Amino acid sequence: MKTAPRDSSNSTPAVHSSRLMRERMLSAMRELETALATASPQREASWRERVTSALATLGETMAAQSTDLRDSTGLLAELLDDEPRLAPHVEALRRKYEGLFKRVRTLEEQFATNNSEAPAGIADMRQELSQLVGDLREFQFEETDLIYEAIQVDIGAQD
Repeated sequence: MKTAPRDSSNSTPAVHSSRLMRERMLSAMRELETALATASPQREASWRERVTSALATLGETMAAQSTDLRDSTGLLAELLDDEPRLAPHVEALRRKYEGLFKRVRTLEEQFATNNSEAPAGIADMRQELSQLVGDLREFQFEETDLIYEAIQVDIGAQD
């Protein structure tokens, strides 16, 4: 049974939690981008330390968001309660996020154990981590589109 459309001016705890998670994620992604952009020639050790720290922050943030995405009181669960037709999209989004999270954990481990300080090795690491940030942004775009699709249907239902 479909519930009454959500009042977009009224934030539910799930909406508030989702906003906080998105802000933390954006901050962690920016931290990684900033670390990747710092000069590395003759400063490989400090560059690696900064990037490793940023990756750890991103991993911790993603762990919290992963839990939030699967929480029965989270925003995606709330969307599913209101719009069950979105279930395949929500599950696809959750699977994509889990894949990204596993990728971050793998890169964290590889980066921490990779002692290559050759410029080509650093360039490859920068490229791979930059691609990861791009993929995380793409996930966020898809998540936002899904949320707006659910809200749009609710708004349309009032007509």
